[in-house]
Amino acid sequence: MKFNLITNLSHQALFVALALFISFSIFNVALADTYDEDDARDRIEEVEDEIDELDDLITIGLAGEMDTDDAEEMRDDVQEIIDEARVELNKEDYDDAYELAEEADDLLGDYVDDFADEVDEEAGADARKLIGEAEDWFSAAEDLMDDTDRDDRKYAEADDLFDEAERLLEEAEDHFDDRDYDDAGVSAYTSKDEVEELFDLLGADLDDYLYNEARDEADEAIEDAADAIEDAEDEIEDADEGVDTDEAEDKLEEAKDKLEEAKSAVRSQDYDESIELAEEAEAMAEEAEEMVDEAEDEDEDEEENEDEDAGDDSDEEMSVEELREKLQELIQLLQLLIQLRDMMNALG
Repeated sequence: MKFNLITNLSHQALFVALALFISFSIFNVALADTYDEDDARDRIEEVEDEIDELDDLITIGLAGEMDTDDAEEMRDDVQEIIDEARVELNKEDYDDAYELAEEADDLLGDYVDDFADEVDEEAGADARKLIGEAEDWFSAAEDLMDDTDRDDRKYAEADDLFDEAERLLEEAEDHFDDRDYDDAGVSAYTSKDEVEELFDLLGADLDDYLYNEARDEADEAIEDAADAIEDAEDEIEDADEGVDTDEAEDKLEEAKDKLEEAKSAVRSQDYDESIELAEEAEAMAEEAEEMVDEAEDEDEDEEENEDEDAGDDSDEEMSVEELREKLQELIQLLQLLIQLRDMMNALG
């Protein structure tokens, strides 16, 4: 009888010990993720690729006389964290290595893409303008070729010039995509030369084909900007009572000033500049409209986020606390069973 009781108690103790082991395992999984060497190494290399891309952009920016101080500081800060991740990787502490790589990636965020846009806008501005002009000229050449009789004895030679102009324009775009702005500008400029030679060959006036089309594009861009400004004005006027629209109104005034500059450029027959200014005015007006929407949603979003965060934290704390309580109960039960076993042994 005593033997059976002790045996039963031993089985119960074994069961409790097994339950404790499983509970501790669940507890550890609940508190921390685990990563292996490949996870950590891959995550680090992903961030290092972004650092390399940022470094290349900095080099291009410096060549274009851009201010790259912020970008260099970002690169150095992220590189410092990745260096720490590499140390942890070599120590085979893969969890810390992965987490540090995540920290570096969070710090980097969308910075590389945003800085790439800045580089294209500033360092590549001259090349982009030349490509835009070459595109206008090539479009004019297309119209001229459509107007030219294929039986014209000069058509074949003109067609060769046309093909070369097209090839050079595509080459310029490829160079620009590779951020090789110098070669992009050279190819675009040479494409324009081919178009000019084509017009001379056929005895046509480039201005007759070029500026009418460019003027139409400029007028259309100005109209689009004016529509965007009108939409922004309506959005500000219809904003909810109490919403701060000061920033949106300031941005809208900038858009209006930019639109007047675009109109002035048309009067000066600088159609490419007019289109660029009108597009900037349209973007500013759209930004002003977005500012109103953001101002209306900001307070509500903040309150919702605070409530969600509070709820998430509460749930997480409760789940961990409940797990600790269960473990404590199991430990107490195991201790009680051990005491009971010792008492039975003493009686035996």
